[in-house]
Amino acid sequence: MTVFAFAQQQEPAQALATELGTACSIVECHRFPDGESCIQIEPELIADSCVVYASLVQPDNITLHAAG
Repeated sequence: MTVFAFAQQQEPAQALATELGTACSIVECHRFPDGESCIQIEPELIADSCVVYASLVQPDNITLHAAG
């Protein structure tokens, strides 16, 4: 299992991964001028199961946009 998170939420995501005894990886997010986003996860980091950490406590625009 791998925990994935946006860079802005790395600290709490890493804490969750540590608690679960698994790895944490940062999701790359590129925003194009037209407002579209490209979210990238390195294929070799994808496991049979994963958790996408996205806190809604003081959410940032990237998290809300990706969740919507």
